[in-house]
Amino acid sequence: MIQIDEQEKYVWLACADGWRRYAGHTATVDDMRVSIVIAPTDSLAVYDLAFSDLSSGASILKLKLNIIDVAFSKTKEQAWGTGGYHEVILRDGSVQRIYNDNVTTNGVGNHNSKTYHICVVGNGSLTAEQEAAFDARARATMDRFGLKVDDVLGHNEFSGHTSNSCPGINMTTVRNRLKGSSNNNSSTSTFNINNYHTTKFNQIRLVKADWAYKEVSLKNRVGDIVPKGKVLTVTGLEYSGQYPRFKLKSGLYITTRKDTVEEYKASSSNNTAVATPPANVWHSRSGTVTVTALLALICVVHLVGIRLHRPI
Repeated sequence: MIQIDEQEKYVWLACADGWRRYAGHTATVDDMRVSIVIAPTDSLAVYDLAFSDLSSGASILKLKLNIIDVAFSKTKEQAWGTGGYHEVILRDGSVQRIYNDNVTTNGVGNHNSKTYHICVVGNGSLTAEQEAAFDARARATMDRFGLKVDDVLGHNEFSGHTSNSCPGINMTTVRNRLKGSSNNNSSTSTFNINNYHTTKFNQIRLVKADWAYKEVSLKNRVGDIVPKGKVLTVTGLEYSGQYPRFKLKSGLYITTRKDTVEEYKASSSNNTAVATPPANVWHSRSGTVTVTALLALICVVHLVGIRLHRPI
C-alpha cells in the first residue's frame, strides 16, 4: 500500500557527486518511508518518478511518466474528477492543453473555483521559451477574465499553502515582467491602448507564441498554440469592450498586443529575378535567417504551478 503525504517539501537524495536537495513528496510504502521526486529523461515530455529511501536517499526505483499523466495527478483525478492544471508549458515552450477554462481543476485546495492553473516544467529556472509562452498565456487569460497582474500567484502565495515549496521561483519577478518593468511596483494593472495595435494590417507575424480564438472576446481556443514567427493574414480589426483584436483569414481572432504581434511586410525583392548589376556597384538585399538552437537538458525538473486567480 502506498500513501503519499499531500504537502510538498524538500527532500535529500544521494547522488554520484554527494547529497542534493530536491522538491518532492514523502510517502509510506507498506512500512517503508520514501521520497518521491520527478526527474528528467532524454524526452521533453517524459519524466522519471524516482522513489528513494527517505533516511539514506538511496535510489529504490524509477517509473516512466508522461508529463500529461503527471498533470492529471491520479489521486486528484480519482478524488475530485479533474487533475490539477488547465495547461502545461514544457521546457521548449510548447503548451499542452489539459482542460478548457470553463472546467474547475484542483491545483490549490480551497481556491480552485475562481483560479486558472498553469503548470510550467522547471526547477526554479525557466527557459526563455517557457517565459515567452507563459507571458502570452497569462496575458490572454488576464484579458479574458479582466484580471490584474497581481492576480497572478504562485502556489505558496495562497492562504493555507504558504509552507509549500511550489513554485520555487520569485513571483514578484514574474509579475514585474508581466507589468513590463522590473521597477513597477504598482498594485493594479490599468488598460493602456498604446500597448495595442489599433490599425488593421494585411499580415501580422507573432513576436511570441499565442493562441487564436473562436470569439472576439478571446474565448474558446482553437487548435494548437500559434508559434513565434508564424505569419497570419488579417481581414479585419474588431473590439471586445476596450480591447482591439485582429480577425484572421481563418475567421479566428488573436490579440493585437504589440509585445505579441507585429506588422509583417514581405520583401518584394526576395524572389524577384533581377538583371546582372553593372560592375563596381554595391547592391544590398534583405531577407530573413532563422537559427534554431538546441535546448540544454537540465539536471532536475520540478512542476512549477502558477495560478491566475480571480477574486470572488
